[in-house]
This record gives sequence, structure tokens and C-alpha cells, in this order.
Amino acid sequence: MKTEINQMLPLDNGGRTLWKRTLELWVFTMIKSPMIFFVRPYITHLNDARTQILVKLNRKNKNPYGSMYFGSLTVGAEIVPGITVVTTSRQLNIPVSFLVKQFNGNYKLKANSDMVFVSADNAAIKQAIIDSSKDGCAKTLTITVNAYNKGSEEVSAIFVMDISLKAKNKE
Repeated sequence: MKTEINQMLPLDNGGRTLWKRTLELWVFTMIKSPMIFFVRPYITHLNDARTQILVKLNRKNKNPYGSMYFGSLTVGAEIVPGITVVTTSRQLNIPVSFLVKQFNGNYKLKANSDMVFVSADNAAIKQAIIDSSKDGCAKTLTITVNAYNKGSEEVSAIFVMDISLKAKNKE
């Protein structure tokens, strides 16, 4: 199956599609990964160029100092490429296994409000999925996710992770 990256349609076509994808994420994580469900990420932007989620600061994920727990920040950062991988593999009709191999966080500001996590590495993820389906080998990518306090343009944290993707056989 020959698929070009440029043939993809944008996924961010209004709130209805994003809300549906958020609900799908919650149902999946409620069953398969309760830690992610506990954080309740909202998908706020998803297209071929960028993925963005929102994690709301609430009593469940707020530490005694009024900021978001480290674990909630980590879940927010890790789920961004995960959403991109799942969505892209569905678009391409290529089943993919996904694994985080290395994770680094650089915290610059206190996470004292709702947090927005953004990654612009979607094209690289798509290309890795396509390449892996062609040659059958796992691909390792370095993905950067920036976290912002909601309403701020200043980066609160930078997460850099190495992810491994491998297309599965469609048997």
C-alpha cells in the first residue's frame, strides 16, 4: 500500500471530532491504563502538523504547594505522541506497537494552572510508521513536547523522549 503523507486530511475539523476522540481516549484508558484516565487529558488540537492536549489542574492532581504533581505532568507529556501514533496508524490502516524508551524533563516554571502539552513532531511520526511498514524494522524517534501554563506563551517544561515504533503484520 503506497501512501503519501500529503494525502492525509486534517483531523482538527471542529470541536465535535476532538470531543469524540477525547471520549475514545478516556474509554480506552479507563480499561487499559487507569493512570492516564485519572489525569483525564482533553485533546484540544490534532492535525498532521501538531498534537495538543490539556490537563486540568484539580484537587486530584494538585500537590500541597498548589501546583500539578510531577506524575500528572509526565502522563500529559507521554500521551501526546501516543495519541499521534494511534491516530496516524488508524489513518494509514497500519497497526503499530509503540514504546517510550527514554524520557527526560526540564522544568522551568511552576505548573500552577491547567497545563497545555504541545508536540509538532507529527510528520516525523507518520514517516516512521510508513518506513517501518515498508521495511518491517522498528524506528526510534526523538520527540519533544513543550508544556505551557494555560494562557501563557512561556514554556513551563520541556520533555524530550525517545520512542520506538514498529508496524505489525496485518495477519
